[in-house]
Amino acid sequence: MGPLLWNVFVDDLKPDINCIKYADDTTVYNIIRKSDVTVTQSTSRSASISFASNPLQTAATYASTWCKDNSMLLNATKSQTINFSLQKKIDCAPIRVNDTEIEDLSAVKLLGVKFDSHMKFTNHVESVIDKAKPAVHAIIQLKKIGVTSISLCRFYQSRVLSILAYAAPSWFPYLSKNDKEKLERLQKLCLRVILPDIDNYEERLSSLNLESLSVHLDIVCLKYVSKVSSNTDHPLARYQPQLSTTVKTHRKGLARPTSRTALCGRSLFHKYF
Repeated sequence: MGPLLWNVFVDDLKPDINCIKYADDTTVYNIIRKSDVTVTQSTSRSASISFASNPLQTAATYASTWCKDNSMLLNATKSQTINFSLQKKIDCAPIRVNDTEIEDLSAVKLLGVKFDSHMKFTNHVESVIDKAKPAVHAIIQLKKIGVTSISLCRFYQSRVLSILAYAAPSWFPYLSKNDKEKLERLQKLCLRVILPDIDNYEERLSSLNLESLSVHLDIVCLKYVSKVSSNTDHPLARYQPQLSTTVKTHRKGLARPTSRTALCGRSLFHKYF
C-alpha cells in the first residue's frame, strides 16, 4: 500500500507550472520565450536575463509552503536547477527556497538519465558504460567456468543490454557518432567473450539472433513512438509533429513541419515519426 498511499498524499502538490511527479521525485519546468524575459546582455556565447516574475521561483515557493503545511521539509541542498539553451551560458537570478540558493548546474541526473544543458549525452554514455562493466566482468568469469553461449547471451541481454537500453528514447536520438561507437564497442566485447571462435561481429550477431546495438536502440525508439502515436491520451502525444499537405516541386504530398534548429530535428519525434 505504501506507493499508493504516497501517490494519494502528493496528489494535491500542483504548482501552477509544468510539473512531473514520479514516486518521490518532483520536477517542474518552464519554456522561456523572449516575451517572458528582459534580456540585459546578449552575445553569441552567453546571455543575461531577468524575469518580472520567475515562474520557477513561484513554483519553488509554493512547494516549500506545501511541504510545511503537510509537515514535511523541502531540502534545498538536494534540489537542482538547469537551463537548456543553444547559447553557451544563461545568467539569471538563482532560485531560492527558504533563503537557501538552489544549485544551478550544467548537467543533472533525472530518473537515471544524465542531461546536460546542451542536450549532449556523452556523460550519460560514459555513466552507462561504467554501470555495465561489472556485468561484463561477470560474463568473462562465467565463460571461464564453462557456462554455455546461450546462457551467456541471456545473461548479457538481462544484465548488460537492459542497462544500455534504459530510457533510450530520451537520449539515443541525440547521440554523436562517437558516442554510438562507444556503446557498440561494449556489445562487441561481450559477444567476443561469448563466441570467441567466431571472428566476425556480424556473424556473432547472427549466431545469437541479436541486432547491432544501434539498430536495437533504433527499434526501441520506434516502438516508443508507435506507442505514443496510438494513444491520444499519452502525455507526449501533443508533441508529435503534425503532418500537413504541402506543395513541393509542383506536387502535393504529406510532409512534416521543418524543425527550427538542428537540435530539434534530432529529437525523438522528428527523427522517428
